[in-house]
Amino acid sequence: MKLPKNYFENISAKRYKAYLKILPKIESDRSRIFIALIFTFFAISFFGIFAINPTLTTIFDLRRQHDDAVFVKTKLDEKTENLGSLSRQYLEIENDLPYVMSAIPNNPEVPTLTGQIQALIEKHGLEQSSIQVSEVELARSEPANDDASFTVFIVADGTYDNLVGFTNSLADFNRLVVIESISITKSQESDDLSMSLRARSFFKK
Repeated sequence: MKLPKNYFENISAKRYKAYLKILPKIESDRSRIFIALIFTFFAISFFGIFAINPTLTTIFDLRRQHDDAVFVKTKLDEKTENLGSLSRQYLEIENDLPYVMSAIPNNPEVPTLTGQIQALIEKHGLEQSSIQVSEVELARSEPANDDASFTVFIVADGTYDNLVGFTNSLADFNRLVVIESISITKSQESDDLSMSLRARSFFKK
């Protein structure tokens, strides 16, 4: 209801005093309502934090677990791809592996090697003078950086072409044999050449 402008001018003293008595009560009621609202908002905020905090923690944990799972999946995909690549490479060299493994045997196998060298000498028509093998150290008391190996000394006579053919075959041998030195001189007993060759063969320990 809208009061006229001069309403309070014409009000009686008795009614004016009655209004003055009501004002503190209205002000007090407004204060109580305002304080109640403040405490209500504070309570909602306080208990809301405790209610929301576990949810937020769970969300953060789930997000971290998701990131970890993505990282692990990426690494697994890379590993799977690498394994596939290695498998393809293995299939490509599978037929050559026996030759690679036989290049450096687990043991010296000196009799086998000397027999193979003897067969090469006969194949190339050389006259064998000698095949000597240095002392083979089967075990070391102290670790060493050099590979396990022994030296083979070969002396044979033949023509120049036969000697060259023999050295080429020895260099291309299925077992790893490194020619360290070779010397060729004129044979005193015939028109052939005499070859002195020193080679090194390796094995695993």
